[in-house]
Amino acid sequence: MVQENAHARKLKEILKNASERPLTYEEAKFLFRLPTEDLEIIQKTAFNIRLQHFGRVLRAYFPGKRFPSISLTGSECSLSCAHCDKHYLEHMLDGSSPKKLLEICYELERNGAIGCLLSGGLDENAAVPFEKFLDAIAEIKKETNLVLNAHTGLLSRSIAEKLGKIGVDIASVDVIGDERTIKEVYGLDKAPEDYFNNLMMLKQSGISYIAPHVCLGVHYGKIVGELNALEMARQINPDEIVIIGLIPTRETLMEHTPAPSPETFAQIVAIARLMFPKIPLSVGCMRPKGRLRIEIDKQVIKSGADRMELPTKSALRELTELNLEIKKIEACCTIPEWLEHQMLSSN
Repeated sequence: MVQENAHARKLKEILKNASERPLTYEEAKFLFRLPTEDLEIIQKTAFNIRLQHFGRVLRAYFPGKRFPSISLTGSECSLSCAHCDKHYLEHMLDGSSPKKLLEICYELERNGAIGCLLSGGLDENAAVPFEKFLDAIAEIKKETNLVLNAHTGLLSRSIAEKLGKIGVDIASVDVIGDERTIKEVYGLDKAPEDYFNNLMMLKQSGISYIAPHVCLGVHYGKIVGELNALEMARQINPDEIVIIGLIPTRETLMEHTPAPSPETFAQIVAIARLMFPKIPLSVGCMRPKGRLRIEIDKQVIKSGADRMELPTKSALRELTELNLEIKKIEACCTIPEWLEHQMLSSN
């Protein structure tokens, strides 16, 4: 009973302080260890802080044909990650040569697209191979009005600086906070420090909008380094935080791995909101599907997310009781607010 009272007092103190300053890493770890019966009060605090800094607007993102994903490697990837094994490349447009990339982007421009995500498979150093595409990307930025979002991987400083000089608008960058995850899931001889240094380098590259992505449950369904990844991201003062989650995918090693629960999403998103009270917090498109997704979407809205890509209709109906306003945007969820005038949905 004494221990319970001590925990209750500490929780009350942390949530009181959260209305005045960002949550510390130690406080975040304390909240994560609390039982699920404490989740609702944490969510309420996070949601109130979200209202304080972002008002009642929920930005809902629908990329579609106006903001497609392009793979600079086609269906090829040097890694065979346990959660993906190249499967997600199959759903991207094939921009595996500078000529193909230019053709795709000029076609997008002609058809009134807003922009695109430049992604692809990773090389043995965990980087998307941007080097041979630099001239093509420079031409795209010079000759079109497309917004370019680069999903970078671990880049060299010279390539990062060249992307910044060219004028790439956004860097979407995965952050992994546990060395075991890096080795056992991605098969890489890297450490969290490599991901932190990558963040620092991108922040200094000249790319104006840096959006770290943290994937929940990527370590075979377990929450292992996610809070550390958020703390790493905080140290560079990011422009946005994106939370995504494991999707158990057929024909991968994690095909039968349980997806993160709605409660796990709610807990981590609420903690992220308290850690980043004034920074846009998005829930990205990579999250479990079906009925599970409906409940996840409802919970993360209650936990203080102010952005969501491809929200379910059921989740949007939840806005009635929360009294939120939906702003639909035909792009990916990492678009800076100052670019929205180019892409507000006409619907």
